[in-house]
Amino acid sequence: MNPFEMVVLIVLLSLVAGVANNYIKNRGSMGGESTDELQSRLAQLDSLEERVRTLEKIVTDRNFELREKFRDL
Repeated sequence: MNPFEMVVLIVLLSLVAGVANNYIKNRGSMGGESTDELQSRLAQLDSLEERVRTLEKIVTDRNFELREKFRDL
Protein backbone atom coordinates (compact mmCIF):
# COMPACT_ATOMS: atom_id res chain seq x y z
CA MET A 1 0.00 0.00 0.00
CA ASN A 2 1.55 3.28 -1.05
CA PRO A 3 1.35 6.46 1.09
CA PHE A 4 -1.31 8.07 -1.12
CA GLU A 5 -3.70 5.12 -0.63
CA MET A 6 -3.03 5.18 3.11
CA VAL A 7 -3.90 8.89 3.34
CA VAL A 8 -7.10 8.36 1.38
CA LEU A 9 -8.03 5.43 3.63
CA ILE A 10 -7.40 7.46 6.79
CA VAL A 11 -9.49 10.36 5.49
CA LEU A 12 -12.36 8.03 4.54
CA LEU A 13 -12.27 6.30 7.93
CA SER A 14 -12.32 9.69 9.67
CA LEU A 15 -15.33 10.80 7.64
CA VAL A 16 -17.22 7.57 8.33
CA ALA A 17 -16.44 7.82 12.05
CA GLY A 18 -17.66 11.45 12.12
CA VAL A 19 -20.91 10.56 10.35
CA ALA A 20 -21.48 7.61 12.69
CA ASN A 21 -20.79 9.81 15.72
CA ASN A 22 -23.29 12.45 14.55
CA TYR A 23 -25.88 9.77 13.82
CA ILE A 24 -25.56 8.29 17.30
CA LYS A 25 -25.84 11.73 18.95
CA ASN A 26 -28.90 12.74 16.91
CA ARG A 27 -30.63 9.39 17.38
CA GLY A 28 -30.54 9.83 21.16
CA SER A 29 -31.97 13.36 21.05
CA MET A 30 -34.74 12.40 18.62
CA GLY A 31 -35.92 9.62 20.93
CA GLY A 32 -37.06 12.13 23.59
CA GLU A 33 -39.03 14.20 21.11
CA SER A 34 -40.70 11.22 19.52
CA THR A 35 -41.76 9.93 22.96
CA ASP A 36 -43.43 13.25 23.75
CA GLU A 37 -45.07 13.27 20.35
CA LEU A 38 -46.24 9.70 20.85
CA GLN A 39 -47.76 10.57 24.25
CA SER A 40 -49.53 13.54 22.68
CA ARG A 41 -50.96 11.42 19.90
CA LEU A 42 -52.09 8.74 22.35
CA ALA A 43 -53.92 11.37 24.41
CA GLN A 44 -55.56 12.69 21.25
CA LEU A 45 -56.56 9.14 20.29
CA ASP A 46 -58.14 8.59 23.72
CA SER A 47 -60.09 11.81 23.32
CA LEU A 48 -61.33 10.80 19.88
CA GLU A 49 -62.34 7.36 21.10
CA GLU A 50 -64.42 8.93 23.86
CA ARG A 51 -66.12 11.21 21.33
CA VAL A 52 -66.94 8.24 19.10
CA ARG A 53 -68.41 6.35 22.06
CA THR A 54 -70.61 9.35 22.88
CA LEU A 55 -71.77 9.66 19.28
CA GLU A 56 -72.52 5.93 19.13
CA LYS A 57 -74.69 6.24 22.25
CA ILE A 58 -76.61 9.13 20.71
CA VAL A 59 -77.15 7.44 17.36
CA THR A 60 -78.12 4.05 18.76
CA ASP A 61 -80.58 5.57 21.23
CA ARG A 62 -84.18 4.67 20.28
CA ASN A 63 -85.43 8.14 21.18
CA PHE A 64 -82.98 9.60 18.71
CA GLU A 65 -84.37 7.38 15.95
CA LEU A 66 -87.92 8.37 16.87
CA ARG A 67 -87.07 12.07 16.82
CA GLU A 68 -85.40 11.67 13.43
CA LYS A 69 -88.49 9.93 12.03
CA PHE A 70 -90.76 12.71 13.31
CA ARG A 71 -88.44 15.32 11.91
CA ASP A 72 -88.42 13.62 8.50
CA LEU A 73 -92.22 13.68 8.42
